[in-house]
Amino acid sequence: NLSLDALDFWITTPAKTKGLEVCSGPAGCDSVGGLALRNFPVSHSVMGATAFAVETSAGWVGYTGDLRCCGVDAPSTERFVQQMAALHLRVLICEGTRASLDSEASDGHAPVPEEAVYDRALAAVRAGPGLVIADFGPRNVERLITFQRIAEETSRALVVLARDAYLLEAMGLASANVPRLAEMPNVLIYADLKSRVPSWEAKLREKYGSRLVAAPQVRARPGDYILCFGFWDMGDVIDIRPQGGTYIYSSREAYSEEQQLDMRRLLHWIEHFGMTAVGLPREGLDWKVPPSERGLHASGHASGPELLDMVRRIAPRTLVPVHTECPQYFVSSLEGSGIEVSVPQPGASMSFSDRR
Repeated sequence: NLSLDALDFWITTPAKTKGLEVCSGPAGCDSVGGLALRNFPVSHSVMGATAFAVETSAGWVGYTGDLRCCGVDAPSTERFVQQMAALHLRVLICEGTRASLDSEASDGHAPVPEEAVYDRALAAVRAGPGLVIADFGPRNVERLITFQRIAEETSRALVVLARDAYLLEAMGLASANVPRLAEMPNVLIYADLKSRVPSWEAKLREKYGSRLVAAPQVRARPGDYILCFGFWDMGDVIDIRPQGGTYIYSSREAYSEEQQLDMRRLLHWIEHFGMTAVGLPREGLDWKVPPSERGLHASGHASGPELLDMVRRIAPRTLVPVHTECPQYFVSSLEGSGIEVSVPQPGASMSFSDRR
């Protein structure tokens, strides 16, 4: 059940949430459209990820959503597998982001646990003086907490953008695994220059006025801070005008042509400021992270072998692989297992009958 603070946060959210209702507990979330519904929290790089299953006339249909086997919520993924298996699924719709027939694929190496990211990022921060910029996914709260620990360990302050602080407040209300901003005294909020401050940010700045830090303060003592900035925050870095320091890229590699162009621009900015890039994909390596700098990112997705283990344990009658560039991985790997693999086709419907 939601706490009173969480309910208050929900009804005062700056976004218009027309049509959305608060689910106050399991009793209010056990059906959809007259069909029985089951929800299963799972681990993912974005906290709050959920798998679910719906009971249809043909039997239970489950969907994994995006999930992984590591991270602070790893036990929830194991519970999901056990509970989903107990439903004897007619169909399992399964993500396959990291499924690949190429054992040497860039994302096919052994999963990196978040604790390893902490160790390697800590070493990178200690390796060089001056400003540190930590670049990671904007909704990866677990990674933010990892860098908060690193800042504490290196006697630095972690500087987050207002949107990050707002997300921390929201996630702290929703999850016991996320500390509230008030519980992290070494986390500061970057007060960037704006012609108009939105109301939600104005309230945040008023609540945490003593935590605000601006470009002149960072410029004066760069070695005191780790900034949670990324490519799209380079405008704020221009205001700070760093001279040297370390840029730690703790996110996924570049896959699309557009992402590769962004990486090239980012590398030019880092070079312009005289910073040392760590963990950033390099063009000369076909936009892959150098082997010596890997381990600064823990994927939000289970590896191919981990997904196969889940599927075999859940043992659905039919598997439908989605969110994957390699559905053939499941077809070939599950041949002879007794699990039918049905690959969806663009524009074609799929129907399943006969309850097991």
